[in-house]
Amino acid sequence: MATAVIIALFYFGVASTPILVCASLYLVLKAIIFFGDAGSMIDGVIGILTILNILMHVGWITYVAIVYLIGKGLISMI
Repeated sequence: MATAVIIALFYFGVASTPILVCASLYLVLKAIIFFGDAGSMIDGVIGILTILNILMHVGWITYVAIVYLIGKGLISMI
């Protein structure tokens, strides 16, 4: 859920690029470590798309990633 907040802060111009890259690499590394888990693989794809978003600034992908990561974070708290 913290990664979703970092992505949102970057999108609105509050967070810096190195913080976003670290959060994205965390998602990619988690996908590599937990390779068989579908949720972690989706997180890895979101991490890669977030890194690409730094270069191509596509807004709707950012919103989808934020909603998914917040939803996943809230479900894991239950």
